[in-house]
Amino acid sequence: MHTAIRTLAAALGLAVATPALAACPVGQYEAVGWNPGGPADGEPSYQARVTIAERGADVCTIDWVVGRNQRFSAVALYDERTQQLHGSYANLEEGWFGVVSYRREGDRWIGEWAIYNTGTSDRGREILTRRR
Repeated sequence: MHTAIRTLAAALGLAVATPALAACPVGQYEAVGWNPGGPADGEPSYQARVTIAERGADVCTIDWVVGRNQRFSAVALYDERTQQLHGSYANLEEGWFGVVSYRREGDRWIGEWAIYNTGTSDRGREILTRRR
């Protein structure tokens, strides 16, 4: 029965409902961030250049360049429905890893992040703004 309905829908040129694949928010961004344990509304702790690239339909990479030479990379999942991007990054040589989660607010991405095995359990904050 289901095959007949799909065949009829295809013959009539009707779209059969399938989940839409989300596209990552690809682009170049400027970031300002506040490290864990510091004031969340004062001067930023750091600035960075951030690149978000697509690896798959809803799988992204996030690359940060903080200052002149600190580099971090993450693999992330993008949820177009909720406009959220969730990722994980690590420095296995130093024995730490972290998570980051962004939500879209207008033309900015508001992020929170945390790192395991660094002696703090506080969250950091970050705001991404698309480079023009």
